[in-house]
Amino acid sequence: MFQDLSYLGYTLIFTIPPIIFLWLRRDFFDILKQNLKTLLISTALLTVYGSIMWKIGLHFEAWTYSPEKLTGLEFLTISVEDIVWWTLVSFLFSSFAIISTYYEDRNVNIVMRELNGLMKSFMYASSGFRALTTERNTVIHIAVAVLVIISAAFFQITRAEWMFLILAISLVVSLELMNNAIERLCSKYTTKYNEDIKFIKDAAAAAVLISSVAAFVTGMVIFMPRIIDIVSR
Repeated sequence: MFQDLSYLGYTLIFTIPPIIFLWLRRDFFDILKQNLKTLLISTALLTVYGSIMWKIGLHFEAWTYSPEKLTGLEFLTISVEDIVWWTLVSFLFSSFAIISTYYEDRNVNIVMRELNGLMKSFMYASSGFRALTTERNTVIHIAVAVLVIISAAFFQITRAEWMFLILAISLVVSLELMNNAIERLCSKYTTKYNEDIKFIKDAAAAAVLISSVAAFVTGMVIFMPRIIDIVSR
């Protein structure tokens, strides 16, 4: 789809994620649902207009397509790529216009509200990084991760190996942070011995251990052949 049929593929990449974002938000969904008739009519009108004008532009060679990147399917002499593009783009922008108008009538700048909310989310998440320095095991994992990254750069590992290495490191650090949060929460719940609390803490620690073993195996697979090659010279 992203080689022989790249136009259709890139259309889906451009439109589907923001459409999902708008329609999966409960507050947005309720607004769009109430204005569904207007949304569908505007989408249909824009799709018909855009598809026809696009066809005219192609006829007068205002722009061209590479035939090998098209499906070759047509509806009323209009390519499927054009119809899909205008349908999805019209649906996306009509959805946004309806949501924006709804909040504008209530003196709310929805774009700034969402951006501010997103920035606050990042700030809250970044403040959680202080947990990386509060536990001994977490500090050890960070030190090992830095050593591994330096070693990877030294050995000039491949892109695929970098991908597996980053995934392994991210998994270990993420689970370690989660383990720290669970331990802190359990300690706030009670300071007395509790079998359920012990089970929760042990399960969280086991998750970190499993990810650490997996990361170690990943590192061995990547680095051991290179280390053996250097030693055997």
